[in-house]
Amino acid sequence: WVALNFVLSGVTMKVIGVIPSRLGSTRLPEKPLKDIDGKTLVQRVWDAASQARSLTECVIATDSDEILRHVESFGGRAVMTSPDHGTGSERVLAAARLAASPEGKPGAENQWDLILNIQGDMPLLPPSVIDRLVGFLAERRGDFQMATIATPIESEEQFLSRSVVKVVISARGEGLYFSRAPIPFPRDEDGKRTLAAPTADGFAYGFKHLGLYAFTPQALLAYEKPDFTPLEKVEKLEQLRVLEHGNRIGVLPIESQTLSESVEVDTPEDLARAAEIFRRRRG
Repeated sequence: WVALNFVLSGVTMKVIGVIPSRLGSTRLPEKPLKDIDGKTLVQRVWDAASQARSLTECVIATDSDEILRHVESFGGRAVMTSPDHGTGSERVLAAARLAASPEGKPGAENQWDLILNIQGDMPLLPPSVIDRLVGFLAERRGDFQMATIATPIESEEQFLSRSVVKVVISARGEGLYFSRAPIPFPRDEDGKRTLAAPTADGFAYGFKHLGLYAFTPQALLAYEKPDFTPLEKVEKLEQLRVLEHGNRIGVLPIESQTLSESVEVDTPEDLARAAEIFRRRRG
């Protein structure tokens, strides 16, 4: 992987992708080091992110010596961050500072034009999606301080599931609210039928939010301290902190077919499914 600066409309930008990776996981202990068809989960995520053409730098942020040594063994770059960070985005801010300066001092994050939080449990995220999100926020920094992605929800079961995070998007592409609850909620049967009716752009039950974030350095400062905001505490969704601070989040819809094989690895079953996809690709 060769670091390149991202160029948009003739302007060169420095973009860093940070992959938070911790050993602690209640549903799948030591998740980053689990094998997926011959490579660990953390290496699979690194491999995918490293293919994104928009990233100047890519680092793994961890609080584990074991993960640090493993990343270095396959040629990746890792930085050690505090075990006390309350959210992945706090860890991303610390890592962006460390990647810019060995001391990791406040203000070092301003070396980067954009900073990405790339979830450490998405080994099949297409690199092109990272590039599209970078381009989206780069073009619309006048409108948004942060951007993320969403994809159409395709079943009522997903729409009603508390494990699926929903987002309501305005006509200008702004995320109005994120919730584990079904939103927008159809008050009556007519509303339910309207919401569930597929349209030309694939909209069925609303949009599912996926945990890929792009920040301006200024927006990421919302996570400098573990000051959880009320809605963030209630929903357990860290992006709500940005909305509660009065900042805007742009949401880039990604078509379902692009993410058809994207698996978020949270359970042994997810791990087995991801491994099968990689085996099939290997042929």
